[in-house]
Amino acid sequence: GASFSEALKKVAFSVSTNESRVELTGIFISNSERGIHFTATDSFRLAEVTLLGMESSDKMALETFLRDQGGVILPVDALQELARIIQ
Repeated sequence: GASFSEALKKVAFSVSTNESRVELTGIFISNSERGIHFTATDSFRLAEVTLLGMESSDKMALETFLRDQGGVILPVDALQELARIIQ
């Protein structure tokens, strides 16, 4: 939970606040062989964090979801609330 929360904090600063381009108002979460990637941009700044050390059960559930979806953009407000709940 702490590593997930920390990853969100590291990319949240670069999420766009302008809602005319809603795809930039969230954090893109995807999966690869290297780990789980959190990516955000406002078209001027780009931030990416890769999580390598997650607990095996949490990692398997998240990786299965992301593999089925191919990645997902989640609203930054919802993710920040999730980070507060985790802590």
